[in-house]
Amino acid sequence: MTAISVETTTSAANPIDLVEEIVQANEWAHDRANDAEMVVEVSGRWCEYRMFFLWQQDNQRAAFLLWIRHEGAEAAPGGGL
Repeated sequence: MTAISVETTTSAANPIDLVEEIVQANEWAHDRANDAEMVVEVSGRWCEYRMFFLWQQDNQRAAFLLWIRHEGAEAAPGGGL
């Protein structure tokens, strides 16, 4: 797995702003519908990842959801996931 390092000057008022900087630095496809939501899509070696980031300003709550699309066990060495 590759380590990700990004220097930023963004304040932590909205953590999705920081996530967006990391996503842009890695040139990953993403869509930011508004200040509180972002979807990121990354193609890996064996599968595709779709990440959902949500921010609720009123109660200072962040949520992260990861969806993995795997084409089948035959794609991985040894038939495993």
